[in-house]
Amino acid sequence: MDLEGLRRSLLDARDARAALLGGVASRPGRTTLVFLSLNVPGPDKMTPRLGWVFARARVALSAELPGSSLLAEGRDALGPYALLKVPITAANAKVACVRLEESLPFGRLVDLDVLAPGGAQVDRASLGLPPRRCLVCDRAAVECIRTARHSSAELSSAALAVARSPLVALARALADGARAELDLTPKPGLVDRLDSGSHPDLSHASMRRSIDTLPAYYQDLIELADGEPLDLAACVSAGVRAEERALAAAGSNAHRGYIFLSGLLLLAAAADQTGTTAGWRAETRAVARRLPGEATGAEPSHGEQARRGYRVEGVLGEAAAGLPSVFDHGLPALDDALARGLSPETAQHYAMAVLMTRVEDTTALHRCGPAGLARLKEDGASLAALIEEGGDHLRRLRALNDDYRAMRLTMGGVADCLALTLAVRTTVALSGVPG
Repeated sequence: MDLEGLRRSLLDARDARAALLGGVASRPGRTTLVFLSLNVPGPDKMTPRLGWVFARARVALSAELPGSSLLAEGRDALGPYALLKVPITAANAKVACVRLEESLPFGRLVDLDVLAPGGAQVDRASLGLPPRRCLVCDRAAVECIRTARHSSAELSSAALAVARSPLVALARALADGARAELDLTPKPGLVDRLDSGSHPDLSHASMRRSIDTLPAYYQDLIELADGEPLDLAACVSAGVRAEERALAAAGSNAHRGYIFLSGLLLLAAAADQTGTTAGWRAETRAVARRLPGEATGAEPSHGEQARRGYRVEGVLGEAAAGLPSVFDHGLPALDDALARGLSPETAQHYAMAVLMTRVEDTTALHRCGPAGLARLKEDGASLAALIEEGGDHLRRLRALNDDYRAMRLTMGGVADCLALTLAVRTTVALSGVPG
């Protein structure tokens, strides 16, 4: 479409929207109306990521304004829109809508116009509320628009960054979760700040280098997640590159399982339109069913060898079930421990203990067979009970580490699920993602 054609289509869309609002506002039974749309610079108003933003905004608006009902919805040259009636005063509705625009991570792209009964629009200024900020800078948006302070390229780039911001926050939490798991000390059989556990070929420093390669992988996935349909082959290739970077940085693929699980969770969050952990789980199951499996490198991992040899599900079963170890066991255990007033470190040890009883850890199977996995479960149960009783769990952990090192027993699957648990809890705490 040429520029003149685009201009006409945008004007026609504005006229049609105005006619819709005027027609509804003039109907008998005067009520407050809320018109939801997107405020996106540039000609392309309906990319897959913007569709995701709009869907998430719809869910958030329904939660913010209970009792609202949909009157109309559609899509035109300006993008998607929805018109709702709400059972509160226009002033209260505007306050709620401003709160939503300011609190959603992508709220700067969301427009919530409120019309009082009769059709008069309620603006921020009439309620003494500050004007909306510019997409690029901290000035008032209306000032930057009037002076054409920013180029179209600047505005489009800023809009894309805002649209991706929830995924960027989750990606940061996923890397931080891996770092927090690594730093938790002591841990039986695992690398921590004191020693290398049952991994003489690894160190705290090398594991940190491995984790430091993860952000590039997550950035690749965020960009791929904007494609429609999702190119799963390209996502698998991104995983292979992530493994290669980790191997080059640390001399080990110790985070291979975490690369698989954390990448899967990020793709699931990118597909989810509800903004809830329940939605993440549903999308995790959906994406996992379409993936060829964890085996992305040239050689099968130790976990894959254990799954085949012992006929267990391991990480693939965890993914296909929507990460139950994380959401049904790790997170509730962590939240419960913190609610009981335990220190963050003790709460993390408690979550680890619970995960030891639940995770089908193929690294333990690979090292020590079914007896090793049984030992993990027994030790996890006794450790959780000791923490609940207020006993000396640190002494017990140090003793277990000595035992595991002698046996060569380790629990990489537990470590991966603990890192995911810490990452998800951070994301929920910062963004208010409901269950």
